[in-house]
Amino acid sequence: MAKTIGIAFAAIVALTTSAHAAPAKTIPPKDECLSIDGYFDLRQNFEGIVKRRDAKALTAMIAPTISWSFGGEEGKDAFLKSWKLETGKASPIWAELDQIVRLGCFSQGPDNPTMPHFFGQDTGAASPGGAALVLGPAVNLRAQPTTASASLRKINWEVVTTLEVSADELWTKVQTADGKTGYIRNDYLRGDLDYRIGFERKDKGWVVSFFIAGD
Repeated sequence: MAKTIGIAFAAIVALTTSAHAAPAKTIPPKDECLSIDGYFDLRQNFEGIVKRRDAKALTAMIAPTISWSFGGEEGKDAFLKSWKLETGKASPIWAELDQIVRLGCFSQGPDNPTMPHFFGQDTGAASPGGAALVLGPAVNLRAQPTTASASLRKINWEVVTTLEVSADELWTKVQTADGKTGYIRNDYLRGDLDYRIGFERKDKGWVVSFFIAGD
């Protein structure tokens, strides 16, 4: 009899926990800027610049007063030097822009499209570690930081809480909305404070007004 009661109680606890589990917040990429006049041409042009690794064309788009550091640094010359745009296709900026242009856009005003879309959304996360978006459908949440480890489940564009980075810095331990913890490769994560890029309409066309990470 006691055993039966224990089993029943465990079942009730499990059901209660499940009922109160937070729903997963999903934020698939979305382009909310298409209603902005001239944005479509801007996007087509910018995607082409990134695809070609066209440092000259990107340099021409940078605003003279571009914001790129929370350390008080700004300005085009310092920005170009920091990102080594003089090296052309070898500049580290392209790796960041490759991901950003695939992740949609949100509008901070009729003349201020910003990428990626994820940055302008409420992630619902409140941990010191911050939030991250899992990039893509069917991404494995691993039991350990290795591809040989068991997959705990698949994640689809969900927002997760980041806990700690693995020793080899290739993986991050995360917690899902339902409380499950595991590891995801950093290639499939984008933090809510990672780089974002903002454009501003000027008399002579669109310029990059900021490219910055952090809070």
